[in-house]
Amino acid sequence: MMGFRSGWRAAALLTAAICVLFLSGCGGGSGGSGIGEAVEGIEDARGRVEVYLADTPPADPTITAVQMTVTRVEANMDGTWETISTTPVTVNLTDIPPRGLLLGANTVPTGRCHQIRFFVQDATVTDGKGTHPVELPGAEQAGVVVDVNYALEYDTTIRLLLDVNAYLAFVRQQTGEYRLQPVVTSSWPK
Repeated sequence: MMGFRSGWRAAALLTAAICVLFLSGCGGGSGGSGIGEAVEGIEDARGRVEVYLADTPPADPTITAVQMTVTRVEANMDGTWETISTTPVTVNLTDIPPRGLLLGANTVPTGRCHQIRFFVQDATVTDGKGTHPVELPGAEQAGVVVDVNYALEYDTTIRLLLDVNAYLAFVRQQTGEYRLQPVVTSSWPK
């Protein structure tokens, strides 16, 4: 009978120890959605953001090229601007493939992506009267900001397609020169 009691006592202690270990690992959750929250066991939870550029073809048939250089791309992740790319990309908006042109990609902390901004330098418009420089008010210093609202979760990728409406974004002035007044929408590339 002595063997049975000590065996039973050992089993009870083992069961109690397992329950304590199990319960200590289950508590403390915030009950949140998990978006932007720390991932247990991963100190720096990150996901990937890819930013593509597309263009709505200009309605003006005399415009044959809209050339611009994008020098930097950033993502606003929960209020902090994260660098996506600092590699300059020169693009002719009239020649972009339908699925878009990759401006940059990088891994950033998880959370909500509120905005994307890209910095434009050296833009020109070619029309029936020649090639004209584009005035870029603020696009070089503050960037062109596009509102987005996507959740980036751990170990996932969000692909954002920024569609520049060249006909509306590059406005011809009375002087014949052009001015950038960005009209950009965002979506998922198809």
